[in-house]
Amino acid sequence: MLVVLALTAMLSACATTPASDPEDAEVTPTIAADVGTVVRATIGNDLVIRAVSEYPEEIIGKKIQLGQGISGRCALGKKEILVPDLRQCDFYVHLGDSVFRSELDVPIVFHDSVLGVLNVQSVRRNAFKRSDTEFMKVLSNQIGVALHNSHVLAQMELLQDIGMKLVSIINPDELFALIVAETQQ
Repeated sequence: MLVVLALTAMLSACATTPASDPEDAEVTPTIAADVGTVVRATIGNDLVIRAVSEYPEEIIGKKIQLGQGISGRCALGKKEILVPDLRQCDFYVHLGDSVFRSELDVPIVFHDSVLGVLNVQSVRRNAFKRSDTEFMKVLSNQIGVALHNSHVLAQMELLQDIGMKLVSIINPDELFALIVAETQQ
């Protein structure tokens, strides 16, 4: 979860902070977004909103079915979706009170597995350009690697904890009960 929150803060900074030095303008990407969300994939057919930037926090935890709305279709198709005018989109699912006019969703994929979706929206029509899509694709690839690495690290820590406890247990019944309890967490 920490990785997702840190990435949301980074997305928010990129979306709203232009380069202060004109020489840095070419290396500091900006996105004309008013809000951003990170939607995480879960086991089953749901996506869950895990983090938001400039959006009501009440939507955190809201579920989106795979294939539903723009984010759900983005995850299902494993391909970015740019909607320049949301009024023309018949599958747009409106969340919250804000009125948005354009949206860009990019899947977070690692080794052909969808881990989530990056979503940015704007109150302006045609707010996102090709360069925004390319930047979000690069960012989503990096997020995919970070999420995978955090998952691997958690698994390694679990194995290490189990290993340390295994060494200290001599009674086979206690050993079996510990293994079952630890793997169910």
